[in-house]
Amino acid sequence: MLTLAYLPVVAFVIVVAFELFWPRRTDARGDVHRWLSNIALYIINKLGSRGIYLLLIAVGMEINEAQSATDDGLLKATSITLAVLVLFDILDYAKHVLLHRVPFLWRFHQVHHSDSKLDFTSQFRFHPFEMLLAMTLDVSFILLLDIPVYAITAVALIGSTWGMFQHANTHALKGLDRYARLLLVTPNLHHIHHYTDAAAANKNFGVMFSVWDRLFDSYLSPKSLIGDTPQYGVVGLNERGNLNPFALLTLPFQASNTVTQVGLDQDQTPIKSLKEES
Repeated sequence: MLTLAYLPVVAFVIVVAFELFWPRRTDARGDVHRWLSNIALYIINKLGSRGIYLLLIAVGMEINEAQSATDDGLLKATSITLAVLVLFDILDYAKHVLLHRVPFLWRFHQVHHSDSKLDFTSQFRFHPFEMLLAMTLDVSFILLLDIPVYAITAVALIGSTWGMFQHANTHALKGLDRYARLLLVTPNLHHIHHYTDAAAANKNFGVMFSVWDRLFDSYLSPKSLIGDTPQYGVVGLNERGNLNPFALLTLPFQASNTVTQVGLDQDQTPIKSLKEES
């Protein structure tokens, strides 16, 4: 687990190198104000929601030697960790769909979608209330199923690492994308989900595995997009420019917020061909 703990650090170095040498778009570079806002939310979430998460785990679960990967054995520990990864991924898919379908939840999730440019820091751009709701649900499943701590830790590290990569502003590994997205939610798939166009943004809800989108008819392949010159963000918010941390934190509570953007306004005309292809 000590080795696995360095995974986000290694991923950070790799993703930054990818963005520097193989950028998807150059207009996302040097946007210091946006970076600072994203990092500020990351710090707030770490100090707030993450602290509550750890407190709930400590109170509700006995962390003892019986929960160590060593005692369970390598094969059993690996099997349990993979099962937990799949379980929480389909749970994340379901949560993600609800965040777009329920107006009250969308008010908070739009903070993440309000990023008008994507790079690895977009993975940090979440409202603390959304994080708290997600973690409360996760902890409930953890306690209900008595999931070992080593499996929780491994899945959390893998998830945060993949999140940085799928938001990254890079075309690195583009040649492998058509094969990788048969199983995984690649950057090409996830970037579609961040388009301002509702017909595209209402697709590709998967977090780690693309199979859920395929099963539940919410999959949209990059091959089906014509004239790929996307605009990222939320209609009505992009015009306000870069939102500072205070504006992002208060955005869900603004009375003028109509919550009729991504995933909720079905009347928007698709700006691209949405023919489904694998």
